[in-house]
Amino acid sequence: GLARALALVAAAYPVWLGASLELFRFRAVWVIFAIVAVGVIGWRLGPRAARSVVRLPWHETNRVWLHPEAAFWLVFLIFLTFRLINPDSWHPFWGGEKPMELAQINAIARSAYFPPYDPWYSDGYVNYYYYGFYLVAFLLKATGIPAEIGFNLALPTMMGLLASGGFTVAAALARGLTRSPRMALVGGWSGVVALCLIGNLSALRRLLDGVPAR
Repeated sequence: GLARALALVAAAYPVWLGASLELFRFRAVWVIFAIVAVGVIGWRLGPRAARSVVRLPWHETNRVWLHPEAAFWLVFLIFLTFRLINPDSWHPFWGGEKPMELAQINAIARSAYFPPYDPWYSDGYVNYYYYGFYLVAFLLKATGIPAEIGFNLALPTMMGLLASGGFTVAAALARGLTRSPRMALVGGWSGVVALCLIGNLSALRRLLDGVPAR
């Protein structure tokens, strides 16, 4: 469940570092090279790492990969549905940060070196934390998806990564505490619900209170 997030970070950081030191430009060829390199390293180290872990029964091993995979795609589809319902991402009462976020992603994707250029200030550079936006731009470089489409895929993707990774950590903790495969599944899905679907419940309270009149 953690493989996607770890692979993304492991591939993206060297590219960011090289572009920040101006060793090479932030271009799709280096993005693809980094992803392939991480895949090759994982393929080479995978069998060696597998020999050092405890072997589980087949049916339990099947659950290990199936449930975090299901958690990723379930949460991805839920948040993709939210984007389909409201693709503008603009809060009707409090505004929103979509203009800033989309400008940041476009600036990062079009910058040769880092820090990226400032989309609002000519000949300036972004004086703001941007690494999360960089990860989105990294995926856009790898896939060739336009930013205006990739922006609405970014939130479902990040929430899916959070769901699968959260399932893995929560299931491992529950398995270690209870020694029960069934409780590991309960703990894993509880982690997914707590991380991705419950939040701070403020939105639920606002819905129950009703939409305030303008």
